[in-house]
Amino acid sequence: MLRKSAVLGVSLWCCVALFSSSPLFAMSMGGGGAFHEEMYAASRGDARAQFRLGVRYSSGRGVPRDDAEAVRWYREAAGQGYAKAQYNLALMYYDGLGVAQDDAEAAIWCRKAAEQGDDRAQYTLGRMHYKGRGVPQDDAKAVQWFAKSARRGNADAQFNLGWMYANGRGVAKNDAEAVKWYRKAAEQGDVEAQLHLGKMYAEGQGVEKNDAEATRWFEKAAQGGAVK
Repeated sequence: MLRKSAVLGVSLWCCVALFSSSPLFAMSMGGGGAFHEEMYAASRGDARAQFRLGVRYSSGRGVPRDDAEAVRWYREAAGQGYAKAQYNLALMYYDGLGVAQDDAEAAIWCRKAAEQGDDRAQYTLGRMHYKGRGVPQDDAKAVQWFAKSARRGNADAQFNLGWMYANGRGVAKNDAEAVKWYRKAAEQGDVEAQLHLGKMYAEGQGVEKNDAEATRWFEKAAQGGAVK
């Protein structure tokens, strides 16, 4: 079935992990002097600094965690068109963190980020269309957004796009296309995609039946913690 594991709050923390690898981000999470410099830049309208403050307050790194303050700074940066802030603001609305839970508002901000090419926002908007949260349920639009995200290399979107093709949801059923997208996700280490790809080889769906390849992908999935 379509991946359920994209708990949107978790996506926000992934954003924090992404930025933590940056020397600039690491510096900004440091002492009080760095914080005050960041706050000064943010108060003068620097969207990147505003976003970093939002991340800081979301994660509680260097300051007490404060979701309302995170929302405040994400909103400031999002209003200037900063895609990462738009996406994180969408997640805050989706999960009701620091603001009243509001699927429609989440969809508005998610779309703004998605239209700027943010692959996580594109994937999330696809999920929202598939589930009918904040937007009308629409499998075809879900496919469109999964495809945009998948082409940018998002493994979750690649898996979901493969699933949509395999099940004929929002697009004509096409096992060969399902295999194509399962493979892309599987090659990135996605365990669910590895399992599905192994099954396609085992049953000869969308690809020539090949027990050895099926076993190879099942073993990769097992190594990743999957239970066949």
